Amino acid sequence: MLTSITRAVHLWRERRRAYQELAALDDRLLEDIGLCRHELAEHCARLWR
Repeated sequence: MLTSITRAVHLWRERRRAYQELAALDDRLLEDIGLCRHELAEHCARLWR
C-alpha cells in the first residue's frame, strides 16, 4: 500500500511540474505547440486521466 501511495505522490509531482513548465511559457511559445493559455489546465487534465 505504501508503494502505491508513493507512486501516486510521485506521479502528482511530475504532473504538477509539467503544468508549471507549460504555464511558464509565453503565449507565443504556447501557440507554437497548439495551446492557448486559457486551455492549459483543461489540456493537462485530459492528459492525466
